[in-house]
Amino acid sequence: GLNFSDSGIMLDAAARGFGVCLGSINLASERLAKGELVLLGDRGMASAKPFMLAAHPRNLRHPVVTELWDWLVAEADRSEP
Repeated sequence: GLNFSDSGIMLDAAARGFGVCLGSINLASERLAKGELVLLGDRGMASAKPFMLAAHPRNLRHPVVTELWDWLVAEADRSEP
């Protein structure tokens, strides 16, 4: 898969349909408001720096996207104290 060191470029790639990404809700808020990205679920993951999972809406039709989301949620649940 693709790997980005710049969060803005990563969000741009997801908005263009290159896949899903974990990113800051603050950085993605404008794209979310425009419908360029959508959240894959209704919960975030706690961390020292907040992040989220986002994808281009057409990618939500792919089972692998929902499988990834389910795995991330399960991992977050396991990591809670």
